[in-house]
Amino acid sequence: MDDFVPSEEQLLHLQRLAAAGQLSAAYAHEINNLLTGVLGYASLVRRMVADRPAVASDVDRIREQAERIAQLVRHLLDLSRRGGGTREQVDLSMVVDRVLGLRERPLKRANVEIVRTYSEVVPRVEVVPEEIEQVVLNILNNAVQAMPKGGRLEVHLTVDEGEGQVCLEIKDTGCGIPPEVLPRVFEPFFTTKPRGQGTGLGLYVSRCIVERHGGTMAIRSEVGVGTSVQVFLPLARPEASRLARDREAEEEEHWLLPLTEEPFGTEEA
Repeated sequence: MDDFVPSEEQLLHLQRLAAAGQLSAAYAHEINNLLTGVLGYASLVRRMVADRPAVASDVDRIREQAERIAQLVRHLLDLSRRGGGTREQVDLSMVVDRVLGLRERPLKRANVEIVRTYSEVVPRVEVVPEEIEQVVLNILNNAVQAMPKGGRLEVHLTVDEGEGQVCLEIKDTGCGIPPEVLPRVFEPFFTTKPRGQGTGLGLYVSRCIVERHGGTMAIRSEVGVGTSVQVFLPLARPEASRLARDREAEEEEHWLLPLTEEPFGTEEA
């Protein structure tokens, strides 16, 4: 098959996209700086009008909308960084537990039961920990919002030695996603949440982060039953090599005949 050579028009389009991305990142930084001032003054005014409920309610709305803009800006900055953080070899279970620990109180208030099932040994993965924490947090937030009356949240960590990867699965018992909507959940700015309650970037940004780490994401859902989100990440190279050696040793041991002190063919008298 001949190598694909992009046309001049396609190259110009890619250059425009790259320039637009850089410009978006610059604007995002500026907007973020302005929002810091808006939120700061809003908090100050809120304290000044604490004894005037009607005005305080209006100030709270200002803060909520400003925080929503800040969340949108953070997502844009995440996309513009393109994996600029430092990768480390970490135990994925520790990354997941750290996020669950931070969300423990909100989950209890939401009447959500957490059930963790981890492989006995979880090999290390080479990731930017903060980025994977963001992925886990995005999935958790979606799961909790899908269970407004509480429910069960299962967190599974398994190792697929054959594929050389770790699978993080987060399952909820929420409302589920309609089949006609499911193919669109990773689209940017797509959301089924009420206006003002979601940016539609959480899963999109999560998938971008996972793919930057050489992994993949999958989602299954059934209306009235719940949703399962899977994150597959490749094992760190030393871990993958060690597992391969262990597997070869087990196979070799399986085929070795046991040694006995009695010569073959002898019988007791």
